[in-house]
Order: sequence, then structure tokens, then C-alpha cells
Amino acid sequence: MAELAALSPDRRPIFGGQHAMDPENTHSAFFEHAPVGMAVVDADGCLRAANRRLSGLLAREADVLVGQTLTEWVASAEADRVAAAIHSLIYGETGEWRDECRLLPRQGPPLWVELALSRLPDADDGATRLALTATDIDARKASEAERDELEHFYQQTFTNNVAVKLLIDPDDGRIVDANPAAETFYGWSIEELKKRPIQAINTLSAEEVRTEMERAAEEERLYFRFRHRVASGEIRDVEVYSGPVWLRGKRYLHSIIHDATDTRRYLRELERYKAIFDTLPVGVYRNLPGHTGQFDYVNPAMARIFGAGSIAELLSRSTAELYTDPEERRRFSDDLLARGEVHRRELDLRTLDGRAIRCAITARAHETEQGTVFDGVVEDVTERHQAERQREDLLQILEAAPDFIGMADPDGRILYQNPSFNRAMGFADSAEASLHDVGGLHPEWARRRLQEEALPEARHNGIWQGEMAILAGDGRELPVSQTVVAHFDETGAVRRYSTIIRDISERVATENVLRQREAELNEAQRIARMGNWISDFRTNEIRWSEEVHRIFGRHPEGGPVTHETFMDSVHPHDRPAVQAALEASFAGEPYDIAHRVVRPDGGIRTVRERGYTEFDNAGQPARMLGTVQDITEQRQLEESLRRLVAILDSTPDVVSMHGPDGSMLYLNAAGRRLMGLPEPELADHWDPETGWNRAGLPREMDTVEGTIERVHPPWALERVREEALPAAMEHGQWQGETALLDAEGRERPASQVLLIHRDTDGAIAQTSTIIRDISERKRIERELERSNAELEQFAYAVSHDLQEPLRIINSYLGLLKRRHADALDDKARRYIDTTMEAAGRMRQMIQDLLEYSRVQRMGEAFAPVDLARALDDACGNLHTAIQDSGARISRDPLPTVQGDAGQLMRLFQNLLSNAIKYGPPDAVPEIHVGCDERGDEWEIRVIDNGIGIDPEQSERIFQVFQRLHGRAEYPGTGAGLALARRITERHGGRIRAESDGEGHGTTFRLTLPRQPADATSAS
Repeated sequence: MAELAALSPDRRPIFGGQHAMDPENTHSAFFEHAPVGMAVVDADGCLRAANRRLSGLLAREADVLVGQTLTEWVASAEADRVAAAIHSLIYGETGEWRDECRLLPRQGPPLWVELALSRLPDADDGATRLALTATDIDARKASEAERDELEHFYQQTFTNNVAVKLLIDPDDGRIVDANPAAETFYGWSIEELKKRPIQAINTLSAEEVRTEMERAAEEERLYFRFRHRVASGEIRDVEVYSGPVWLRGKRYLHSIIHDATDTRRYLRELERYKAIFDTLPVGVYRNLPGHTGQFDYVNPAMARIFGAGSIAELLSRSTAELYTDPEERRRFSDDLLARGEVHRRELDLRTLDGRAIRCAITARAHETEQGTVFDGVVEDVTERHQAERQREDLLQILEAAPDFIGMADPDGRILYQNPSFNRAMGFADSAEASLHDVGGLHPEWARRRLQEEALPEARHNGIWQGEMAILAGDGRELPVSQTVVAHFDETGAVRRYSTIIRDISERVATENVLRQREAELNEAQRIARMGNWISDFRTNEIRWSEEVHRIFGRHPEGGPVTHETFMDSVHPHDRPAVQAALEASFAGEPYDIAHRVVRPDGGIRTVRERGYTEFDNAGQPARMLGTVQDITEQRQLEESLRRLVAILDSTPDVVSMHGPDGSMLYLNAAGRRLMGLPEPELADHWDPETGWNRAGLPREMDTVEGTIERVHPPWALERVREEALPAAMEHGQWQGETALLDAEGRERPASQVLLIHRDTDGAIAQTSTIIRDISERKRIERELERSNAELEQFAYAVSHDLQEPLRIINSYLGLLKRRHADALDDKARRYIDTTMEAAGRMRQMIQDLLEYSRVQRMGEAFAPVDLARALDDACGNLHTAIQDSGARISRDPLPTVQGDAGQLMRLFQNLLSNAIKYGPPDAVPEIHVGCDERGDEWEIRVIDNGIGIDPEQSERIFQVFQRLHGRAEYPGTGAGLALARRITERHGGRIRAESDGEGHGTTFRLTLPRQPADATSAS
């Protein structure tokens, strides 16, 4: 190379011309035509020779290059490095230098070359020179830059991408690379992933993978649906986007994995909820607000509720068509827009064919891409609403019933008593009654019978009936006919007792036998709880919602539910019907059945199930979707209504009900018998589907006016029109005496209650009446009045006619005693005295009898009487007796009542005289006159500390001329207390005596009305 690098003295190249064929010329040719750039560089860094290739690289002629420093043609960034290398090679010990640099061609961008410098042997002139080669590496550099750019792109699109990515060798399924997102998703490190084939992650078999790939091709999908297992063992649904990439000459699969687990779950849930919506017994809808409110979505139940033949028919109609009142629709829409939600608002709507229905609607307003929409749930509550209305009406009848009706818990605490019961017991209302227990309402013997017979039999048979007695508010023992009914919960334990008590004291007094009346009413729960279920026939698995588990009384953790599990829960008597309904569903019929279920704890519930069967491609049942609703309370309410109707049907009173249009809905058996109408079967009176059975009722009973014209004689009809109906319309109730016409047209006196029931808007919802035939009572009253009148007339005549003979006897005996005293011996005089004494007693008895007969016949008209003044007058008349006995009389404040002042004074005088006469033998008489207000009566008490009476004789002392002691012990005729009772009864009151026996004093209790009495009738 030294020879090749030598330069001529004139600095021309050493190659060319005449030297071409010698060896040196061979080297020169090699130098000139070498495929790399070559040059000779001197110690100053200047080019001494340059070949053709170097000239081409720099795009300059060799002559131009020679003499120029090398660093002029090198990029400035590398020029210092090249100069340092030349200096090091010339003056140092380094023999060779190599580096990559950029040359600066005359045109175009810098050119990458690999420069190599090596020291040449010194020339003859002793100058040090360097050999230079420049290899074109620009293409390689461009390739490397592209590779670096691709590597950067790979880092951005693969390694740093948030999507899960895998690089897979398709030959063996080996995972060649994975990005950090894959590391996070799968739970294995990248190195652990590289050790796993994709087959260890994909849970599908090779056949399933092939099937999925074929399905994707058919559906023209760009992704595959696989299921990948992650490090935790969980199986995730994934969508894999995969395509070929070539790296270093090899084909790989670049796979992007998208986790679709939640999406798949959502789609499955969406499908399941849609199926649930389609089987719900309640309507589900979406509509747009506006003038008409067009439907956007409805479920099948919605179409069924509103009588649409199909969903499409209902979707074609507007919500406005379903409202009976446009104003009610406007209020509902305004409230929904203002509040965003309306919960269970009950509205009166109509079906597409115009039938009125009652619906409970829950709705919400939502903002969507379409704007504001209303989503809602509609429940048809027509039957429940009608049942509740009937229940309220029947309850009002019970409230107005003259019988005593009450309810108590198993411990005997009073829960409810109707007003008649409270009045009889002296309670202000049910709240006061609740402070007592049922045992305290009965005398001791009746209390024992209640505990030992009535309640045990009611617990065993559900009901007990018999004759009992209760203690009225005034302390009287009232004979009653009583019915006790036990109400049980689902476990069979007694939940409460109800009782119907009829006062039969009037029947005992008037020998009018009144039959017992029963009452039982169970409150219905208004919300029907429901759940959904899916039965998979292929796996024999039934999936229950939590609500279904609750209804069936089972825990969700209690194990899988199968067809056998379900059938075990169905009541044994209902299993054939349920199985038949299921089999009919397998044939395409809708599944709709009500049946009973038996809970594990023994409780029994009634449910309503609805559903439909889905079939596979072969037409075989695949699965069944449905809902179950607990209708136990609804069935109990229907049964309660039937029992209540049975109670009303068993009463001897006439009970009727008219609807809001005036037509008669119900007439009980007593009413039908009285009017000669046919009686339907008991179970036919009321049906939850069809309502009241009006069979057999004449056309004139289609209105209230027609009914009263049919059943009342003219005078009673006028009273009902002019008095009863107006009073009931104003106050809700009227009570009084009228008359009825029986089937033969005979007039029967009656006691009648008329009730007007109104709805929440104040409109008449029902008119009811209770009528009691009082013919027998009226007959006995007339007979009694006639008998009393005859007795009074006889007593007056006898007493008047007997006085004259007694007066003559007394006069002649007195005359005989005075004129012939000397002729009479002691025995004769004793006979005369005894006869005159007997005549005197007889005269006094006649006078007492005369006064007793005059109480009713010759009393004064009633006027306000101050009882304190009457008591003062009585004490004045007894002044001598009070002084002689030393009696001390105290009193409470006394009221003013309507009455006969003279008779009330005589009443006090007889009671005080009796207390003084029968005072304590060894003490001063202590007498107290007390007074209490009890309901619509005053109770007056005269309490003494006298000798007392035998309790068994407490009624005898009020009989005329009945004495408990001889005349030698106590004077008198025995008429004073009989006169006291006579006066009390004339004033509309009662009197009785109480004593703990001889030596314990006596208390006389008498009642007087607080309201003004009718003086005419009292007379």
C-alpha cells in the first residue's frame, strides 16, 4: 500500500497513464475501481489521492478532493472525532481507527459511511501517510432507523397499550410476548405467561375453538368469543381480535383480548329481565309525556290489564284513552314531572272497551336521548278495592248493629267493642274498653263458663255458642246469647277471639226468643308480594328469587331447588292440579294456577303462579319462566267476606244493602223470608269475580225509592221519606220505629236503622238498613198496658169501696167502747181494741194501695225538678223521725231532672224513712245520698248503716205488702218500697237494693234519665 499511496512531486495521482500494465498499475486499478471509497491522507489530514468510489460518494471530482482536508467533507458533529483520530494515528502508537460518520456530498442529505484509517509505511521521503476507506452504510443506517422506529411503535402499540395483548406462535400456541395489561388481567407475570401455551388459558376444546371460528366467519365478526382462565382460577368471557404479523421473517398471531365478562353477564341479565317483565302479572310500560302520552313499551300484562288483543294494539293507543277523568291524568303527569316519582297512586281508569278498573301506579320520570320519558308499573287492584269497600260498608253495619260485638287477644285484653257494647258496659269508647279484660265483663259464674267451656271449645272447633250473662255499666246482670269465634294464624295458634253478644233480657221479660248473631271480619293486606323463577328442564334446576324463597319459607342457602323440591312444597291436595297445569304448559298452554304451599314450619300460604314454557329447536320444553304471588291475605279477605255474609244471613233481623245507583245488592235470608222471596245458596251471595248475587230480587228493588214503597205501609213510607232518609243523608245514620209489609201484605211494627255510606269524595257509595220485627214486643206492651190499666182501676175501686165499711166498723166500735165501757169486761175491751187496731191497719193498707194505684194515673205532668229541693222537702216531712232517731244525713250535689216533683219528694221520703226505721239497733242511723253521671243516666244512691237484708230477698222487698219482719218488730204495711219502684219506673228509671247481708247496711241504687222524659208517655 505504500507504493499505491505514493504521490508524485507535482502532487498528481500516482495511478494512470504509462503505469497501467505493470504491477503497480494493477494495484492502481484495484484502488481506482474498488467498491468502497479509498484515499490517502497525509499528516495534515489532507487527501493525497481519492478513488472513483469516494468521488462518487462526495459527488465531486477526484481532482477537487485532492489537497482538501478530510474533515471538510465530514459532518461537523463527527469532524473533531475524525481529526483526533488522524492525529492519533500520525503521532501515536495506534495502528488503526474505525467509526461511522456522515459525509457531506455536494448535493443531497449527509451520507452515512464507515470510515477506516490505518497507518501506511513511511514513504521514501519519510512522510507519514494514512490509508482511508469509506464504506457506504447509508442503506443499513436507514434500515436500522426504520427498525428503531418500528421498535418504538411496537413499544407504544403493544407493550405500553392499555389493551390486553399477546403475541402467539401459531405453530405450537406458545405465548411469545405479553404486555403489562395482560399481566394485570391474567394475574401471571409476563415471564410466567411466556411459559404457558395459549391452550392452557383458553378453556374451550380444539373442536369448540374451531366451531367458534367458523361461527365468527359466518357472522362476519372480526373477533372470536372464547373463555379464558386467569391465575385465580376464575373463568372470564373474552372477545379475541387476532391477526398475523411478521417478525424477523416469521409469522406470529397478534391477539388483542377484550374482557367481555360483565357485558355478557349484562346481556344475559337483560334477556332474563325481559323474560321476567313479559311474565309479570303487573303491567310495565314506558310512555312519552305530552298531549296524548304515546306508549313506547308495554309488557303482555299491560295489554291484558287494559283489554288489548295484543301489545301492538295497546302501543297504537294513547294513555289519554285509558283515563276516565282528563283532569286526573293532568294532575298525575304534573306531579310526576315535578317530583320525579309517584308511588302507588290509585287511579280510576278504563280498558280499551270502556270497562272501569282501579289501578295502582308507580312511575318515574327519566331523561333519555329521546327526552323525558315516564317508566311505570301498573297493578290492577279492582278486586281488592271492591273488597275493601265492601269490608268498610259491612264494618259500618257492625258499628251500627244493636248487638254487642267485640274482639280480644288470646290473653283476654279487649281490642275492639262496637258502640252498642260500649254503651251497655258504660265505656266511653273502645279505648276505655281496652283497659279491661273480657273476664271483668261477666259475673263469676259466666266467667268460669267462658274459661272452662267457651274458649276451649272455640279453640278446638273455631266457634262456641251459648247463653251467658254480662255485667252492665250500672252493675246489672244482663242475660245474653253469646257467640265466641277463635281466629287462627298460619301456625294454627289462636290470634284473637271475636264475640257477638245479644241482650236477651227483653226476650226473657217479653218471652220473645231472639237467635244468636255471629260476626267475623279479617282485614285484607293490600300489597301482593311476588317473585320470579326460572325452571331449566335440561338440568332439573329451578332458580328462585329471594322473594320466592320467602314466600315458600325456605332459605336461599338451603341447597338447590328442583322440580321435586317444588312439588314437595305444594299442598298434597293441590299437587294433581299443579302437575296438570305444568303438563298443559308443556303443550303450549299458559301456566296460570292458584294453589297452596306448605312451609317447612308447617305454615300454609296460598299463591298465584303464572308462566310460560320455552321450547328448543326440536320442539321440546327447554325451560319455563314465571312469577309467583302470595295471595294468602286476598283469599282470607274473600273468605272473611263470605263469613260476614253468613253472619248477616243468620241474624233474624232484616239486613239489606243498596249500591251507589240505588239498586239492592243484598237482602239477607230473614228479609227474603219476610217478603216471600227465594233464598239463594249461602255461598252464592258474594263472589270476588262477579260481586253480589241479586237473583230473585224484584225489579222495584232496583232503586231505594222503589224498595221503600215495596216494603213499608203508607204511614211508615212517609216517615222514611220525610224523616229517616234526610236525617241519614245529613248524619250518616237514622234510628227509629217504622213498619214493614210482609209477603201477605200484613203490617208488622219494626225498629229500623238506616245507614248512608260515603266514599272518600263524599258521594254515596252504599245505603244499608237493619230492621227488627217488634210485633211480639208491641203485643206484650199493649197487653201489659191494658192489664196495668185494669189493675189500677180495680185497685182504686177496691180501696175506695173498702174504706166506708172500715170507717163504720171503727165508728161503731168506738161508740160501743165509750157508751158501754162499764158493761164490758177486760176481755171484751181487748177484743174491741184488737178489732179497731186491725181496722186501722186495714185502712192504712187501703190508703197505701190507693196511693200506689195513683202513681201512673194521677201523677203531675213532668217539669224540671231540683232533686236537692225534693230531698230537702222529704227531710222536712221526716223532721220528727230524724230528731227522735238522731239520724245524720249527708249528700252529694244533686242534679235537676224532668219529673213529677211531688212523686220524687215521696221517693226520697220513703227511702229515708226506710233507712231510719231499719237503722242499727245500737247506733245512730248514718245515711248518705250520692249521685254519679253514667252515660245518659244519673245514678242516685241512698246508703245506710242499718240492719241490712238477705241478698236473696233483694227483689221481694219491692213487692206490695211484702215484709221481712213482724209488725211487733217494725211497724208499717210493706208498701213503701213498692211505691218507690213504681215512682222510679214512671220516670223511666230502675231501682234495686244491694246488701252484704244482715248487719251490713243497705244501698238503694236508682237511675233517672239525663235527657228530658216524655211527660205524656210517663203519665
